[in-house]
Amino acid sequence: MTVYTVHLQGEDAETASFVPEGFAWRAFVLPPLWLLWHRLWLAFVFWCVAAVILLAAPLHLSFLAKELLFLLMALLCGLEGQEWRRQKLVRQGKRMADIVSGDTHGDAEIHFFYRWAERGSSGLNEPPHPAHAGFLSAVPATETPFGLFPEPETPL
Repeated sequence: MTVYTVHLQGEDAETASFVPEGFAWRAFVLPPLWLLWHRLWLAFVFWCVAAVILLAAPLHLSFLAKELLFLLMALLCGLEGQEWRRQKLVRQGKRMADIVSGDTHGDAEIHFFYRWAERGSSGLNEPPHPAHAGFLSAVPATETPFGLFPEPETPL
């Protein structure tokens, strides 16, 4: 099951953008094409500049060292690619409206729009937070988890 963040422009659910959490395998395998597909222009320019420096500059690196650096660049794209997409959406004025999960992208859309219809557009102002859902209020204030000491102990 994949977790998706949902980004909205204003209160219009038709402009919802779903960005999955986790490693972007396509960004790892073909970084420049993935960056172009998602219109991450600045990241694409940085990737191209780094590739030109590795290939054309006289760095006196072995072929294996250059390949390892390309692998590290691809790994960086795979690890951070989805976060770069989220930052781009925020720069475009889309706020994170919800967090949903689903086996596929379509399932996540169904879960989001079901919740959207159930709560109405007024209920999606902030992403869900465990403290708001009564999760932490179930523990009495006098009980503390093991290892947390709210009051200093008295000396013997």
